Amino acid sequence: MSRIQTIWLANKLRLGEVMVNQDSQDDPETSLESSSKSPSIRNNETPSTRTDSSVLVERTVMGMRRSPLPPPEEFQGYENTLRGAADRILKMAENEQLNRHALQKQMVESDINIKKTGQWMGYSIFIALIGIGAWLAISGKETTGFWTMAAAIVSALITFFGSKWTSQNQISKTKED
Repeated sequence: MSRIQTIWLANKLRLGEVMVNQDSQDDPETSLESSSKSPSIRNNETPSTRTDSSVLVERTVMGMRRSPLPPPEEFQGYENTLRGAADRILKMAENEQLNRHALQKQMVESDINIKKTGQWMGYSIFIALIGIGAWLAISGKETTGFWTMAAAIVSALITFFGSKWTSQNQISKTKED
């Protein structure tokens, strides 16, 4: 049997379009017959006159992997099919990993920059409110100046202790899980 016939028969077998005749298992060419006709009526046979025992072979293969690399058998098959394919697959996986690491690094640096910017803006607003409160107190509006400075201080304390409380809750939830 030629390679093309073998591939054709393998594809037909995979699609469930081939019947395996159990009586003639010695010769691969005669053991596989096309079942484009009904499986029970083939070659003008009726179910009552049929004497051979045929079995419809159907195979479904499903797999899942978490790695970008194929299993060793598949990997060797790629290399056998095309010289250098294994090296190309490894380079592809390495490039993907480098790209993923670069993106993760960029995300971490971006988060750090956002937090730094937020801290500086909060500090600037705090200093501005304290300055405005002091100016109001000096200019004769002591009550307004006092409440402006008090609001700045209370806001800073709520922000500081609120973030501590949130981070402690996240740590305790992580420990519970």
